[in-house]
Amino acid sequence: MPVKRLMAAIAVLNLTDALITVTGLHFGLIGEANPLMARLWSASPILFTGVKLLLSTAVVLFLPHISSPVSRIVTVLTVLAFLGYTFVHVLHLTWLTVWIMN
Repeated sequence: MPVKRLMAAIAVLNLTDALITVTGLHFGLIGEANPLMARLWSASPILFTGVKLLLSTAVVLFLPHISSPVSRIVTVLTVLAFLGYTFVHVLHLTWLTVWIMN
């Protein structure tokens, strides 16, 4: 999969992560594992959400400026970020399933 597509997917995964995480935190179903994001949530759920939205927006705005081919390090970091978000979504699906089943 080309790096631009992976980056676009990361932006979408970040947005869905924000929605699911805000829901889980609001209802006390989960804790935020990322220490930085946990501090933002503690300071303000609106700040937390704004930062997540800003990150996705930044990725989308950056996409047109990426020229092919990209360096190996950019490719590796993009794949790792994609895999990380995929793992987080598997965790979200797990706790959502447990929550729905109870």
